Amino acid sequence: MAKRPRIKWLTLRQIQDAAEESPRAAAKCSKVHWQQILRAGPDEYREAWHEDLVSKGSLHCALCERYGEQGKSCLLKRNCDDSACCAEYETASELTRRGDGKKWPPEAQRAIQALIDKIESKIV
Repeated sequence: MAKRPRIKWLTLRQIQDAAEESPRAAAKCSKVHWQQILRAGPDEYREAWHEDLVSKGSLHCALCERYGEQGKSCLLKRNCDDSACCAEYETASELTRRGDGKKWPPEAQRAIQALIDKIESKIV
């Protein structure tokens, strides 16, 4: 069985550049970030997290970089309460604390995909 290629994670420079470019570029970068997490699965994500290559937090989110962690004008926070981010992010973040192996549990996969879909809907 062929070994799956490892994720080439976005760099902090790529994230910062996207954040500075435009809201659209920041959203596209954020979408790629979550697609990478979904593709990686729990084991590869945690390994990369321990190496400071990726996180689910604001450091690796181009939208947070652009609007600030509590950015009221963030594309994802519109019509959301005052939590750190949107409900889809909160759910995906919580569910990805669970699981091990090469694939996320189904509920985590659905939550990550819901967040990706929300980001995609905001790209104009």
